[in-house]
Amino acid sequence: MKPYPLELRLHVVAAYEEGQGTIFEIAALFHVGLTFIKKALRLSRNGESLEPKHGGGAKPSLNEVNLEVLRAAVETRPESRVIIEAPVDLHFDIGDPLIERVENLFPRLADSVGQASLARVGY
Repeated sequence: MKPYPLELRLHVVAAYEEGQGTIFEIAALFHVGLTFIKKALRLSRNGESLEPKHGGGAKPSLNEVNLEVLRAAVETRPESRVIIEAPVDLHFDIGDPLIERVENLFPRLADSVGQASLARVGY
């Protein structure tokens, strides 16, 4: 979800400060949440900028270091591309240090691969 534009933030704060309604009514009028209005009012009262601080939404789950490890794994072992393209078909040797490192860096991926593998063999 994209952050609300600065213009909307300014209009919301102005509407509340001009007494056009309660926080609940302003939220309904502008189709925004109560928390958004409370935060905008707090920032405005403290003299802070109402500019959006980031692009909204969840932060990427892979940081630059993790991406480099994954890229190195794909470059050195082309079969490791299977992790990204089709995790249900991934087969790996127990104790393989590269696979252990990928599992440690991406535990949710490792869990889904393990569950898919178990489902394929009928466990």
